[in-house]
Amino acid sequence: MSSLSSEDWGTFLGFDKILLPLEGFAAEVKAAEVALYLAECSGGHVKILHVKRPAVGVEETYDKLREWSVGKARELSVMVEVEEIVDEAPADAILERANAYDLVVIGGRRRLREEVFGGVSSKVVRGAPRPVMVVTSPIADLEEKVRPLKRILLPLRVGMEDLGAVKLAVALTSSATTKDFVIVALHVVTLPLATPALALDDESLKEEEKVFLREVGQLSRLAARPIEPQVVVGRDAGRSIVSFAREHDFDLVVLGEREKPGPLEVLLGTKALYVSRNSPCSVALVYKA
Repeated sequence: MSSLSSEDWGTFLGFDKILLPLEGFAAEVKAAEVALYLAECSGGHVKILHVKRPAVGVEETYDKLREWSVGKARELSVMVEVEEIVDEAPADAILERANAYDLVVIGGRRRLREEVFGGVSSKVVRGAPRPVMVVTSPIADLEEKVRPLKRILLPLRVGMEDLGAVKLAVALTSSATTKDFVIVALHVVTLPLATPALALDDESLKEEEKVFLREVGQLSRLAARPIEPQVVVGRDAGRSIVSFAREHDFDLVVLGEREKPGPLEVLLGTKALYVSRNSPCSVALVYKA
């Protein structure tokens, strides 16, 4: 089991410089929100980068995103800078600048064809020399009210391999403007298809639940945050996480650090990608450098 010392809490705090590319689609508002809360927690600043492509009509949405982000930064007392350039290759422009930052936070589209054939966020994930956080969201219109990030779901495995996700949730709930927050740690006990439901009484599964509850208690004390543990049983972890998020009305699902996905993983999917594409709320997924 991983040590629960602070040194093992991933890489989320201490990001002094955050690069926030904004392409110009509504769901990016949640990426902006996450980036600004992280900057507030770490005392860092955010650089908004907009790459204009003359043939793509997104400027009106981008203008609204920029205004929202600058206003939110003012509310959180976060320093924000805006750079706007013209380039037919936005991913390349982002990658050229990424090395000067500690973290790239970028909005992701929930469209498989862009992941497979090369959307901007997928190109940045594969090529960036820094950690990249991809935030996806079901928001389709900026006229929708942007709910604050108060209810956070943390899918965790026994052994606390996803400590970075816990650290991120702690950072997002450290804002002076965040009150009445809820952090729920969810563990999915996955039953193979051939295993009958009666196996739920198996002592090994009960022991798995006990270990998880004990580890979440340790994490809660270490993080100085109340973290509510929940355990569910399902045949597929990804579907169980999405179902739980839908039933309990969360604002954000946080998935811990992952290795960059290869082409086959993107095409066939992983549990993390399934959650990112199908969750009823926003999802933050971090890829290591």
